[in-house]
Order: sequence, then C-alpha cells, then structure tokens
Amino acid sequence: MKKFTEEEVGKLTKLFLKKFLDIPKILNTLDSDMAEEFKKRNGAAYYDKMTRGLIEHNHSHDDGDLCEEMHSTIFIDEKDQNAVEKLIAEEIYPPRFKLGLKSLLEEIHYSYKMILSRLQAKVEAGEGPESVIPMLPGMEKPKEITFSEEECKQIMKKISYESVNRYFKNKIKAKIMEKEKTYAHQPMLLAFPNGAPKEAELDQIESTNIEKFMSKGFCVQKQFINFSKTELCFKELVQLQREGRFQDIRTLQNMMEKTRTDQTLKFNYHHLGEEEEVKELKPTCEKLSWLPFECNKYCPDLSLQVNESIDIHYFSEKESFYKRHKNSDKKYDTGIKVTAILVVREFDILDTEDKSRIKLENDQGEIEELELGKGDLLLLKSREIYIEFSKHYEKTFYVCTNISGPLKPHE
Repeated sequence: MKKFTEEEVGKLTKLFLKKFLDIPKILNTLDSDMAEEFKKRNGAAYYDKMTRGLIEHNHSHDDGDLCEEMHSTIFIDEKDQNAVEKLIAEEIYPPRFKLGLKSLLEEIHYSYKMILSRLQAKVEAGEGPESVIPMLPGMEKPKEITFSEEECKQIMKKISYESVNRYFKNKIKAKIMEKEKTYAHQPMLLAFPNGAPKEAELDQIESTNIEKFMSKGFCVQKQFINFSKTELCFKELVQLQREGRFQDIRTLQNMMEKTRTDQTLKFNYHHLGEEEEVKELKPTCEKLSWLPFECNKYCPDLSLQVNESIDIHYFSEKESFYKRHKNSDKKYDTGIKVTAILVVREFDILDTEDKSRIKLENDQGEIEELELGKGDLLLLKSREIYIEFSKHYEKTFYVCTNISGPLKPHE
C-alpha cells in the first residue's frame, strides 16, 4: 500500500468522518432505543444551534435523506452526552482517528479484493453478481468480471461505509469491555443472588436442567412462560414488527455470505414503557433478567454479570434462517458467557410439521437437534456451543438475553 502524504491523510480523514460515519448505525449495534434517542436529541441540539447562529446549514442532502452531518457529527453539548456518546466523541476526534487510519485502509483494500475474487467465482459458476452485491441497484449482469468506473466507485463507497462504521463499532465495544473488566469485581456489576431484586424468582430453572447445563453446555426449560402468556407476548411482538421496529442485518459480511435473514430488535427492558401494547412483554423480559442471579446461586463459578439488554430475533414463515455460529469464542471473545433464548410463537410444535428448527453443536462435533415449543427456554454456554436456526414454517420470535461473564472462574 502506498505511503500517503500528510495532506492526503487529512483529506482521507475528513472524507471518512464526513461522508461515511454513521453514529446512529454504531449505536444501533448496542441498543436500538439508544440509537433512536440519540437521533432525537442530536437533531434537537442541531436545530437549536442553527437557530442561534452557532452553525450554518450549508450542506446538501443526498436522495432526500437527512443531512450527512446529522449522522456524522455529535451536536449534543459535552455536558449532556451519555457515557457511550462521550466514547464515540473521543474516537472520532480527527487526530485520534488518524492513528488508526492505516489499519482501516488495509481493511478496505482487503475487502475490495475479496469482493472481486468472490464475484469472479460467482461468474465462473454461472451466477450473476447481483446475487452477491444486492446493494447496487441497476447494475447490469456482466458476462465477464468487469466493471465500469462508476460501478467501481459504488462498490468502494459501500465498502468504505461498512468498514468505517465497523471500525468505530469495534473501538467502542472494546472500550466498553475494557471498562467492564476494570470494574468486574465490584458487587454492583456481578449478579450476586443476595443483590437480586426483591421480586426476583431464583428457581425458574429445574435443578436437573441446571446440572445438564453445566455438564453438556445447554439445557431446555419447558414452559418457562405458559401458553397464555406466550400468546399475549406473540401478539405484542407482531404489532411491534408491523410498526417497523425490527431491522435487517445490513452488514457487508452478511450481504456477501448470507449468514442470516432474520430481523432484530435490541433494547434495555427498563426502556419499555407501561403502554398497553407491551404490558406482557416487559415482565417476560424482566424474568430473563433474573437468570444471571439464579445461575450464580447454583453455579457460583460462572460469575455472571447483571444484564438488562434484550435482543429479539424475528423469523418469518419459510424465509428466515441463521447459519451455524457462536455468540462468543475462547479465541475471539465477545464477553458473552451464557445465552438464554425464549421461544415465542403462535402455535406449538405439535401443531406443525416443522419440529427441528434449532441445531446445536459442541467443540467436539457432537450435534443435537432440538424440538422447542412455544414458551420454552434454551440456555447455553455461548463460548462452547454452536447454534443454527433453520428455515421456519411459521412466524417465530426468539427473545434473547446475552449474559456476560469471565472466560475463567473469578478472572
């Protein structure tokens, strides 16, 4: 890779931070509610400063979208920024960003070569590139692996957008994990049973299932919530899905490799209001938040941390899948130690022909297919068990909580 002059480095820094940085996208990987709240607060701060003449509205809009600055600049005053926004502000400070520019350019260069290589393989296999890069509307199917200058620009623009935001996402997540490790031994973060909420039920999982979880790495608790509550949760989640609250996984890797086609919704359950439309979902999420306290009660060596974040995955009929994956790994550790997955659907498995939707595999290659009914809970060790969701035959939601914990006991 060529060596850039100081002037070129300055231009690249300005280009990446101005044109490709998408702060709401970064926040959305952490918490969708946090991302929505940021857009509202940042927009209000922007218009307030513009009204007072502190900034000028002198930039253009692309395709009718919001101003680029609304996504790439934090207008919220520093004193009003939350902890995550302050971390982002530190990382996008140009002199600091320049320090990581070389690694970012190397990633973009590698991604570009990888895409061309995969396109070549697709063409040789008789397939069109539109199946590989659907983000490029209007691209004609070439007979050979050749692109016009404009098409190359579009590909590079998409790669740059994904790479820049992945770079900052990884930086922010690393900072958050670093802070969590710093305070990992403080009682307020560890889910000590004595510190559980007064209303918490710490006997939700049967003792035989706890033993299976510790020995085999997973267990299934039948009827974690009963049929009637599951049906009420299902109706509430269907309504949220109709309102467009769930989002596609729009990472470059997923678009290239099609690892998953489900949609997700992330939030902190405390942010759920008392509205009529989520009156059953909120207490259900609260029950999931008690699990780290319960697991630590019976298996203290797990040292699980308090967790109030919820991920909900939506699988539509006959279309959605999620290929074999781990939520964490001993080599590439995300900090997630235990994953709890609650099945929410309208009908039970006995009412359908589709009985093997989830496949588990451990590091020794042992495979087990599960028949999970509505209201069942799957508990698994995230660093030890691969999980795969096959295509579904009915609309299904998986309400998940990813619980953090050290790689080794008391680490």
